[in-house]
Amino acid sequence: MLSNNKLSIKFAKLVAMPWFNFFVLMCLWAFACFWNFGKAFHMDDTGHLEIARWIAVNPWRPMSGMLSWGEDFQPIHNTNQPHLYFYLMAVWGSLFGWTETSMHLLMSLFTLWAIYAFYRMANFISPSSAIIPTALFALSPAFVVGQNSMVDIPLIAVWIAFFWALLNPKLSERNRYLIAAILCSAALLIKYTSLVLLPALVFHMIIRKQLKQLAWGLLPIIVLAIWSAFNIYDYGGIHILERPVSSRTFSFIELVASWLGTLGAITPFAVLAFIAMFYRSTSFINKSAWLFISAFNVLIFCIIIWFYIALPSNDVQINILLKWFFLINGSALLILISAISLKNAVNNNLNITHLTLLYWLVSSAIFIIGFAPYVATRHVLLAIPPLVLLLYFWIIDGSKARNFVTVGVILNLMLTSLLAMADNWYADTYKRNASLIANSLPKNSTIWFNGNWGWQWYASQSGMQQISLINERPKPRNGDFIVTPQRVCCELPVTMQIKLEPYQKIIVSRNSRASHFASWDFYINSGPQPWGYFDTPIDVILIDRVGYR
Repeated sequence: MLSNNKLSIKFAKLVAMPWFNFFVLMCLWAFACFWNFGKAFHMDDTGHLEIARWIAVNPWRPMSGMLSWGEDFQPIHNTNQPHLYFYLMAVWGSLFGWTETSMHLLMSLFTLWAIYAFYRMANFISPSSAIIPTALFALSPAFVVGQNSMVDIPLIAVWIAFFWALLNPKLSERNRYLIAAILCSAALLIKYTSLVLLPALVFHMIIRKQLKQLAWGLLPIIVLAIWSAFNIYDYGGIHILERPVSSRTFSFIELVASWLGTLGAITPFAVLAFIAMFYRSTSFINKSAWLFISAFNVLIFCIIIWFYIALPSNDVQINILLKWFFLINGSALLILISAISLKNAVNNNLNITHLTLLYWLVSSAIFIIGFAPYVATRHVLLAIPPLVLLLYFWIIDGSKARNFVTVGVILNLMLTSLLAMADNWYADTYKRNASLIANSLPKNSTIWFNGNWGWQWYASQSGMQQISLINERPKPRNGDFIVTPQRVCCELPVTMQIKLEPYQKIIVSRNSRASHFASWDFYINSGPQPWGYFDTPIDVILIDRVGYR
């Protein structure tokens, strides 16, 4: 083992026990589910729920319906995702209802699958300590906070299972590639980002000289062809070829910086790798550099704790510091992985497992930076599993830094709990205010609402009607009310169509300690800072009356 310290030896023996690992896996699953079960529908949840509800009634025309999302009501086929997970939501919702508890229970199955599949994959690399990197992955804020009812957790679960199949030494060659091909096909029907899995499947066969198995590489292509033929039957087009291309308002350099900053913001366990490099380095300059980065990590966490306790009114300085911290952390991780990979390549120490994990990490980053209009936490989540495995088994495991694993786990728990509390509060603000507003306005009045995201779901549930500029759809009349949150996507310019008089303004202030860390940047990151400390109101909700004086 790494240390002769008796405590380390006892810990190593403990993590090697199957019952202990099972207990930890269940605790990790319970921790993730705890933050999601009571959470209000949030961000893109509403769009996915509405598509699923349409499919429940029109299973043979899944993309022919209309969805109010973004630029007014539009055909469902204008949205980005294919529909495999939405079909599952449709079946589940029809059987068990469309409540938050029901939908999050469905999500919890994929959360468990992702955690267990990651653990099994880590077992291939180091059976004696697989539970440690599993904990670092399962406790990461991107994984826990990003559950909701969107497709990202099901996607990462299928991705991990796909690479599990490729790396599984116990599978026969035929079964390995059959399972991987099926999982690749499923991933493609959850999100088209999964196109990067197809080269991994084919290259793995070629590297292992399993040319007889290449036919399995055709299965995902056949599945896409069948899906495309179904699209033609459904609405007359091929969805994967007609995906809307958002205008890219960020340069390539900005997107790279955003990806690195987001990576640095959601990997509190990175300090373990930096401490390991401090112990491994022999030169004074390298030791000093890694010591500085390690100390910087500890300092930032101390500052965050102080801000959580003191709640100062000035948030500018801390966010500038966090932005640079995230960039430094993400860049240091990239440099570290690149340097170790190059060193292993020169020494001929790269095996097919290492190459597969490196491809996973690099391809997911390239796809997001190259094709996404912005970088979000859920995008970078795709790179976290290979990053954790490479960092742990290349750098942390085998160094004195392993004695600090408990510190890494605690940092993960602290940051993830803080961001989960903040995001739960954020999601609940629209659920709570939709109900309060609907009940506070005069009875028998017609109330309209503007905007999407979770607000859209709860405004509709409270009896409000959604604004539309389409001629055929109903319009507000004199005396009606229109409710518009200022910081949700995507309100329509109704003031250009009708006369509005201000009626009431509701300022949604941050009324808890954790709420100061809530931000939509966790989902739509316009820079290298997906979370921070904020003192300004989370939103301002305007209530106007139509043609009224």
